[in-house]
Amino acid sequence: MKKFSLLVLIVLSATFFGCQSSTSITTKKKSEEPLRVALYSWVGITPIYIAQAEGFFADQGLSVEIISTDDLSATKTMLAQGDVDIVAATGDMLPTYHDAGIKAKAFYAIDYSNGGDGIIVSKDIKNLEDLRGKTVYGESGWPPLNLLYFALEEAGIAIDSINYQEMKTDEAGVAFQAEKIQAAALYQPYLYEAIQREESHIILDSSDYEYVITDYVVATESTLIHKKEALKNFIAALDATHSFIEKNPQRSIDITAKQFRLDPSEV
Repeated sequence: MKKFSLLVLIVLSATFFGCQSSTSITTKKKSEEPLRVALYSWVGITPIYIAQAEGFFADQGLSVEIISTDDLSATKTMLAQGDVDIVAATGDMLPTYHDAGIKAKAFYAIDYSNGGDGIIVSKDIKNLEDLRGKTVYGESGWPPLNLLYFALEEAGIAIDSINYQEMKTDEAGVAFQAEKIQAAALYQPYLYEAIQREESHIILDSSDYEYVITDYVVATESTLIHKKEALKNFIAALDATHSFIEKNPQRSIDITAKQFRLDPSEV
């Protein structure tokens, strides 16, 4: 895992810093065919929304259509059938694409989770050991639950010593806050909302495991070949967006708050 973390750090450095300094915005002729991008409800992919709002895609001659979805299975189907060109996916999700026979590749690192994924529990559960025999609610294949699996393995605790119950992330957050369940694997903003339950606490989150959960922009091998120039322009737009975020933090926060229906202070 340390080798993986180092690789991700290199990728992040190259995409976030190496490219930005040389990025210049020149308006290009608009592409007639839009790039269709499937995104889920995760604040880390905000740069794509900011690029859309601030016109950085248009500056690169791109028409980008954003499709919102929190259905992992549906996202895979859309990518496999060519209904979307690009999806956002974490590194731990990518093997499930290949398991489904989808030849998908990551071509840009957009963010890593630094506390945005975690396991929230009731007061009687003090640590990972206390999860033995308990039921954790969450979505299979999604980062919060994968993070728990990783943490259990690191701690030498058998995964099958804990019960798992499938439940949509937003539903698990509501159920936990209503004190109907004891433990849930959540990502933000649902994790923030769930902690409002009295005497609840987060026993682990992604800030404890740096770079284990990294978001990538992903496309099929076919799209990488046949839409190469459009994807280069997509990357250039995101490089410009990261520079914009650094220079305009409040504007970036406001766009994020509006997109995810959050208060700017929560962002």
